[in-house]
Amino acid sequence: MRKLFVIVLVTVIIGSVGLISYKNFSKNSKNVNSPTLVYNGESGKWENIQNIPRINREELDKSSNKDGFNNMSLLRGYFDHYDEKNGDIVIKSLLPFTMGSQFETVNLKAPVSKIIYCAPKITIVPKTGEEILTQSLTFPVKDGQVLNIIGEKVINFGKFIQEANTDTYLFVQLTQDFDKTKTNYIKKIITIGLCD
Repeated sequence: MRKLFVIVLVTVIIGSVGLISYKNFSKNSKNVNSPTLVYNGESGKWENIQNIPRINREELDKSSNKDGFNNMSLLRGYFDHYDEKNGDIVIKSLLPFTMGSQFETVNLKAPVSKIIYCAPKITIVPKTGEEILTQSLTFPVKDGQVLNIIGEKVINFGKFIQEANTDTYLFVQLTQDFDKTKTNYIKKIITIGLCD
């Protein structure tokens, strides 16, 4: 009787693990079929690559921003262009948890105020004097807080549009969590290096 119970229990556990693995594989295989934007350092060009597993923002836990490191209203990435007709700033936004390798192109409504902030390309750590690329830093922003970078200053919107190019790195805070099915309005935008 005891052997039968152990055999049934082991069978149920193995079946459950198999079912969970299959569901995870099915969910991830859906993400593989959509092209992923990747920067090719060798050619110096952006490429859409098929069959790369990727994370969709919609699948992330939106309630886990207690420490400010998972703020869904905060995007970072590279400037693509400004669509003057629609008032959209288009960026290549870094996908979370991809180690800086995968991006998606997103349209964001330019701030009504047209205020743009600029931060230095290099941040100096006050205690050590160490120089770090600002774009490589993570800035925790809890819900309800506003992104601030030490040394940021206001620059003219026209100057930003004129000088920004595909190498211009941006930190963008939206008025709400990013949602690709809705219009995403910019609350604050900080460009890196244009004011150096």
